[in-house]
Amino acid sequence: MKNTVYFIALFVFISIQALSQKINPTTEAEYLYGSVGYKIQLNNKLPTKEGYTLRDFKPVVEEYARLNLKVFIVKVKTNHAA
Repeated sequence: MKNTVYFIALFVFISIQALSQKINPTTEAEYLYGSVGYKIQLNNKLPTKEGYTLRDFKPVVEEYARLNLKVFIVKVKTNHAA
């Protein structure tokens, strides 16, 4: 019985670790820009923030709903030490 509980606990822990973002998680600034800042820019006809690109995907249309998808792509600067 103890082995089963330990196995389940280990499985849950490994699953959570595997699904978490380990490389470049979304920062608070990126989240706020994508959720609020972009709408403000569209309403005020301002240019897109430097380093960000917006890509539209084909809309998904069902009988009961229409889904428009947009994806923000962020250019990441990397410093490679020689």
